[in-house]
Amino acid sequence: MKRPWPRIPIIIVPPRGVARIMLYLVLPLTLAAGVLNLFFDVDAFEARTGFFDAIGTFIIDGIVALAGLFAALYAASVFFPRRWGEKAGIGGAIVAALIAAFCFRVLWLGGSG
Repeated sequence: MKRPWPRIPIIIVPPRGVARIMLYLVLPLTLAAGVLNLFFDVDAFEARTGFFDAIGTFIIDGIVALAGLFAALYAASVFFPRRWGEKAGIGGAIVAALIAAFCFRVLWLGGSG
């Protein structure tokens, strides 16, 4: 069956949910980076200061810390009362504790920097 109307691009009809959040987050950041790159020598600034390297390291370390925290909470849920919600099983708690230990070890030894 043939469609009676042509397809509409995604920018005209924005998506819903997480895709909309990502679109509204990535689009302005990409535009700002392009404008910044047009007016300033970003590579020379990075070579002098290391600012963007530090920001990237900070973001990656934050993601690792959150993953370790959530894994540690899931591992500790073995000891939580059942009325608080779903609990981890023994195997899941061991795996989550190993993941949390690895994440915190990475951060203890200096993170991603």
